[in-house]
Amino acid sequence: MNDLDEPTTSWDDNIVYYVTHLVNQFISSATIRSHLSGIKYMLKLGGIDLKETSFLVHVLLQAGDRARAEEGIEFIRIPITETVLLKLLVITPVVIRNSFEVKLLRMVMTVAFYGLLRISEITGPVHQILIDNINWNPRTGSLKLQICTAKNLKKAELPWQVKITTQDSERVNIRKIFEDYIGARPESQLTRQFIVHQSGRATTPHYIRTRITSIINHIGLEGQDYGVHSFRVGRAT
Repeated sequence: MNDLDEPTTSWDDNIVYYVTHLVNQFISSATIRSHLSGIKYMLKLGGIDLKETSFLVHVLLQAGDRARAEEGIEFIRIPITETVLLKLLVITPVVIRNSFEVKLLRMVMTVAFYGLLRISEITGPVHQILIDNINWNPRTGSLKLQICTAKNLKKAELPWQVKITTQDSERVNIRKIFEDYIGARPESQLTRQFIVHQSGRATTPHYIRTRITSIINHIGLEGQDYGVHSFRVGRAT
């Protein structure tokens, strides 16, 4: 390499820089690991297979958690109530201009809330709902989901059955939301995941969270105050 050549930066180096930036923003290690999972998954789709997260990344995450503890920083995520959910569903087409993505996001928010699920349990890549595990009854408007992997459930407790019906809410038109997404969902040859983009590619928790945060901000709330548990906790309480 001569003096005029630009030094190259590997993907592993970029990951370290990215993690360092997030740690300096006092982002929790669990959230950072979730981001990294999404990044690795998307890169793998593009033919780039990253090695396991480096030792340096683990050290950075541990240092970040210690710094957050020393500063007394705690991230308490606010539950999303049905009233807030309804506002999010109504405003989504204003924030998201792609009509299919509107249907997708409405579907995810509705399933997360009434199914008592985390966003990451719906959209993968570690935990996900597969198209084979969906039972949609258009006559009754009910949706049965079979959860085969979940963060806090043991193997002996799986599969876990979730059923969402039109009777779960008098305010949200659950049937319409389900019909809109299921009717528009493409027959994907790329993944068996239930929640997919219009191109047929699988979604990621990071993509969904980013879009939902924008929608939350648009109704006058602070998107950063809400997390992957907010829908589930809001329904449970």
